[in-house]
Amino acid sequence: MKSIIKAVILLVICAAAGCVSVNRIYLSPSGSDNNPGTKAAPLATVQKALEVSAVDKVRPREIILLDGTYNITKPIEIDPAHSGLPEYPLNIRAANKGRAIISGGKQISGFKMTNTGCWVAHIPEAASGKWRFEQLFVDGRRATRAREPDKGFFQFSAVDEKVMKDGKGRLAEYAIQTLTVKDQPVLDILKQIGSKEVKDVQFNAYHKWDNTIRYLTGMDVTNGTFTIDGGGMKPWNPLTPETRFVLENFRAALDSPGEWFLSGEGCLYYKPLPGEVLDNAEVIAAVCDKLMVISGDVTNNRPVADMNIRDIIFKYAESVTYPEGFGPIQAAASLDAAVMLDGARNITFTGCDVSHIGKYAVWFRKGVRNCSVVSSSITDCGAGGIRIGEATIPASDNEATSSNKVHNTLINGVGRIYACAVGVLICHSGDNTVTHNDIGDLHYSGISAGWRWGYDVSPAKRNKINYNHIHHISGVLSDQGGVYTLGPSEGTEVSHNNIHDIDSYSYGGWGLYTDEGSTGIKMEKNLVYNTKTGAFHQHYGKNNLISNNIFAFSKLYQIQTTRVEDHLSFTFENNIICFTEGVLLQGPWAKFRTEMKNNCYWKIGGGEFNVAGMSFEKWQALGRDKGTVIADPMFIDAEKYDFRLKYSSPVFKTGFKRFDYSEAGLLK
Repeated sequence: MKSIIKAVILLVICAAAGCVSVNRIYLSPSGSDNNPGTKAAPLATVQKALEVSAVDKVRPREIILLDGTYNITKPIEIDPAHSGLPEYPLNIRAANKGRAIISGGKQISGFKMTNTGCWVAHIPEAASGKWRFEQLFVDGRRATRAREPDKGFFQFSAVDEKVMKDGKGRLAEYAIQTLTVKDQPVLDILKQIGSKEVKDVQFNAYHKWDNTIRYLTGMDVTNGTFTIDGGGMKPWNPLTPETRFVLENFRAALDSPGEWFLSGEGCLYYKPLPGEVLDNAEVIAAVCDKLMVISGDVTNNRPVADMNIRDIIFKYAESVTYPEGFGPIQAAASLDAAVMLDGARNITFTGCDVSHIGKYAVWFRKGVRNCSVVSSSITDCGAGGIRIGEATIPASDNEATSSNKVHNTLINGVGRIYACAVGVLICHSGDNTVTHNDIGDLHYSGISAGWRWGYDVSPAKRNKINYNHIHHISGVLSDQGGVYTLGPSEGTEVSHNNIHDIDSYSYGGWGLYTDEGSTGIKMEKNLVYNTKTGAFHQHYGKNNLISNNIFAFSKLYQIQTTRVEDHLSFTFENNIICFTEGVLLQGPWAKFRTEMKNNCYWKIGGGEFNVAGMSFEKWQALGRDKGTVIADPMFIDAEKYDFRLKYSSPVFKTGFKRFDYSEAGLLK
């Protein structure tokens, strides 16, 4: 103890004199963990550097990764002993931004050309069952696992479920589903699946807001049926004849350039794209499912704390389907991430890239506070981008996750395996900020916050979802939104976001979506356009404020409501709705309790429209939309998506406040 006190006193004296030295530990892929860790004689692994660094905590510390790829076969593990100090956080950084790569991948070599034009390589570890992978990357591009159909989807004509073991509540613990197909293309494909490979074939179904992945357990081509098993279907979202599906992972499906297949004998086949050359191609598959695990002692409140991770690239983490498959669950909430944090405080990822991941990229899971992802990039993920909090309410204050930040980060190209995953998912967590991000090219909601169905207690309060650019959600699934909320969320703000091009397969391509008990949320100064089912929809909720937004060019409906309740559902004021097609208000508006006032509605060209099935005059006579006008808002050029307002716009008389929607998205 005396020696520690002396060291601290010496540190204070040195700091006052301006002579505090920095303990710098250098790494290189060509280094050795037997080296001292100097720049001339660097270490080889981050794990060893953490151990060496932890010995000296009385001065600033840096772990510096020199240029190159650091291949790992298990995740880097960080525990409380590796923590920094509040005054001297531990810095783990690249010497040069973007040139230090932590990779969970392994390059595959030894390919030969077959007479069919495929490349083939034998992988002994795969043949022996020691290495199994379901993702392959060729020259930095996610290759397509052999599937049918190559584009689009199949559909079955009937499904029958036989419950084998009852479960708790409405779900069977174990059941067998038999799916019947009648379309000849599907029957032709089933005939090509060999009897020995049936149980390796994966069925991936897309239904409403979920996708289900199962292995085939049997097939009867004569009757046009195949079977899967696992947990019973959810009554609120079962497989139905409208469900679309693909079949993956069988040799006959390897028929299009860019596809690959790994046989049970360990032979990897790849059908190259035009221009790909066998001799210089980089073919990589992942050998681990996590890249970094930060684990504090949540129970005893001993967190990993005070750490900055900067300018490092994280690549290649696997997601392998378990024998029971992947059961349908909203937002892929059963999946973890390549970078995991539990029991963490004041840890920041800045300027980092995470890509080619099988599940989520980053998860601030249990007992994580004041941690952040800033000015980073997350691309090409099997599931979603960033998770904050858990799908169950924290059992104690120590387990609560709150006050974290996702800022100025690109999240693009997610949901590549698990289509139901979300760009940023906040579950039972409050006081987080999600700001100035660019979230696009995904299949389900851009940002989801809440995780309580109904009005029971929820800790998801005071989240700030501001200045984000959320765009291009595909039409693969349904019931989704650019920003999706649910449950009591008092103090949550959704403002200054630019949300556009939100599609869906059937229903539910909304821009702003207050679902299942959303309460106390303020949504203001958002630009929402080019949505399928509506710029705003409230299923049911309480006391939300929808104010000073621009809503434009939804296809089916402009604004939608669903459930009638006794309380005030929301206030809708000072908004602009501009459209060319579809219904202005859809739902039971005559019975719905809202306060609507001082809005501006306009159908381009001055075309006629009614309001909730009646004339606007009759609608206002019912006491609705006081101060609202039907008038051209006078955008600079709405058809070219220039929604700036001319100074003579009539909306200023209704109380509309100008806002600069170009501020949304990544900071310049």
